[in-house]
This record gives sequence, structure tokens and C-alpha cells, in this order.
Amino acid sequence: MTIRAVAFDIGGVLERVGDLEGWLDRWRQRLGMSRTDFEARVDGVDPRGLIGTGGLSESQFRQGYVAALGFNENQADEFMAAMWDWYCGELDTELVDFVRGLRPAYLTGIISNSADGARREEQARYRFEQLVD
Repeated sequence: MTIRAVAFDIGGVLERVGDLEGWLDRWRQRLGMSRTDFEARVDGVDPRGLIGTGGLSESQFRQGYVAALGFNENQADEFMAAMWDWYCGELDTELVDFVRGLRPAYLTGIISNSADGARREEQARYRFEQLVD
């Protein structure tokens, strides 16, 4: 069997993603909330993980955090910007160079269960659409 194509995931593969608890804890401290209260509220936003399967839109996700944490619009904007910074992480430049080197000998692609809005954010940061076929 001849390999003709190679597919990659994004989060944790093409992007190195930091600790979720780290950036959430900064928000907990900023809001002056106890860990127990903060975690209970955050856990209620998307308890079934629907954001990662297309069952919850970015707008619904944002509104869930607004309701759970009492954000005003400016805080919601800051929270979502920080969330996307965490979510998109840092580009694994070594792996990206490897992916670039596969073309044109192999077709390349991305398969991902990224959350709604992630394609926009990742394309703006890393231009994945230009990286693969």
C-alpha cells in the first residue's frame, strides 16, 4: 500500500496548547471568586462538551459565560480573546516545517473537532489553509 496523503490534527498537534486551568484560574482570581464557586459556574456552561462537536455555537458559549460569571460586554470580549489565545496556543514550528516538506510528494490535510470559531481564529494566526491541500 502506498501512502498518498497525510492528515494532521490541530490542538495539541500543530498547536501546543497550555494548561486550561492556568488561564481559567487567572479569571477566577480577577473576579475574586472562590475556586469552588468559580468551578461550579464554569462547569455549568457546557457540561456535555458540545462546543467541541458542533452542538454549541461560539455565541452560545460566550453567552453561557456571561450568564455564569456575570460578565459585562467588555469583560466578555476580554474573556473570549483570552480563551482564543489559550485555545490556539503556540504553533509547533518544527512540525509545521515537516508538514510543508511533505508537499508536493503527498497530499496534506487537517482533520479536527475544533470548536465553532476556531477555524477563523487559527486561520488568522497560523494560515493553516495555505499550509495544507
